[in-house]
Amino acid sequence: MATDRYALTFHFAARLEERGFYWPDVQRVLDAPQKVRFAGADRFGRPKWIVRGEAATGDLVEVVCAIEPREAEVEFITIYWDS
Repeated sequence: MATDRYALTFHFAARLEERGFYWPDVQRVLDAPQKVRFAGADRFGRPKWIVRGEAATGDLVEVVCAIEPREAEVEFITIYWDS
């Protein structure tokens, strides 16, 4: 995140808006994750990770992202409440 090498999918941006999240929610989860787990590969074969943490609202959320190894870039896929 500090290197600004990330991208938001259209789906991710839509879910942020639909679910009432803001970029500070995402940053807070990534800055202080409670759990990070490998979730296999995405549809493009990239390693996919799920990061669980507390949003700025205090709600527990999960952020799904994929790592593009050749570009050293993170692509955010979706965000949702953790139940």
